[in-house]
Amino acid sequence: MDDLTARLSQDFTVENSDSYPTHIPHPRFAQFKRKTAANSQNERRQQFLQRQKDSRTDAQALARKIAEDDLTDVEEAMNHEDSEESQSSSYTNKPRKQHRTPRLMLSEWLVDIPEDFAESCYIVPCPVGKRNLVTSSRGYTSASTKYGIPVMYEFPSALPNGNRHNCSRYQRRAYTLLDCIYSPPENKYYTLDILCWNGHTFLDCETEFRFFWLQSKFVEYPEISQRSRLNPSPFEQLPFFPCTAEGILSAVTYFSHKQLDGLWFFHKRAHYHLGVTPLVGWLKPYMVPEMLSVAVPEPYTQRKPKKTHHSPAGQPSGGGEDSTAAGGAMEAESFDQLLASAAADTAN
Repeated sequence: MDDLTARLSQDFTVENSDSYPTHIPHPRFAQFKRKTAANSQNERRQQFLQRQKDSRTDAQALARKIAEDDLTDVEEAMNHEDSEESQSSSYTNKPRKQHRTPRLMLSEWLVDIPEDFAESCYIVPCPVGKRNLVTSSRGYTSASTKYGIPVMYEFPSALPNGNRHNCSRYQRRAYTLLDCIYSPPENKYYTLDILCWNGHTFLDCETEFRFFWLQSKFVEYPEISQRSRLNPSPFEQLPFFPCTAEGILSAVTYFSHKQLDGLWFFHKRAHYHLGVTPLVGWLKPYMVPEMLSVAVPEPYTQRKPKKTHHSPAGQPSGGGEDSTAAGGAMEAESFDQLLASAAADTAN
């Protein structure tokens, strides 16, 4: 019986209904419906926006800590907040403890559509790939996962201070930090967002400013998008569209149905927040007709699962989060198999 309990504890996590993390199924498409959130996603968006106004973060110092992979004090503060939440509630909305603090801004499922959706949000298509934090400094470039684990060591790039030919000794402490999706088949980085550029931080800037500023830098430095000896993995900025019917359709069809992983929805006033935020939504292409009432070409809806039976360990892939669609509840058949397996182990 102890063995059965241990197995079940590994396969199930209890989620608080106050958020919609993408490692579980979207509540609209899940086989087993969750209890309705006490605070709607729209309410939590307003709370986050108000918190941005009230907080005063040293963005320059935070960007340096991210670049140097030194977020010890940030992790301690987050752990303190988690302990206070656990004391006030017998439930937790946290998945199994990750070994590191997120270095990137992560999304929730888009569940509640804002009333001013077309005016307040951008939609960004996400290709299939791996979410990476790209850092250029001191004459080399590196890439790491969303939790700061290195995946590419010291490769050259055309980013500021990204190779030894464009780095001077006066700029050795100037970092560039980009939020990207890496596509292995193309050996290319699709750039989603910007945290810091050549020592100038944008963590406390709104989405609208960050997107247009990043767009201007790709125009100013065209070599970033060109493959060369000093830029073997070129960068391409992901397009952003208004959340109108035409913009949504343009975003869905920007990549082929095989290459498109999902869609991000960024609130224009959102600052760059490390970790999950309701100010960034996430949908799979087949969810668009039901959630947004926008018809999309049939190939983009063919990947819709017959039933949302996801693995609890799953994470959305670009959504940037890490693999294909989100994890969910265990099927009854699998549950019976688990019981039978545990009984056999006990008998043996």
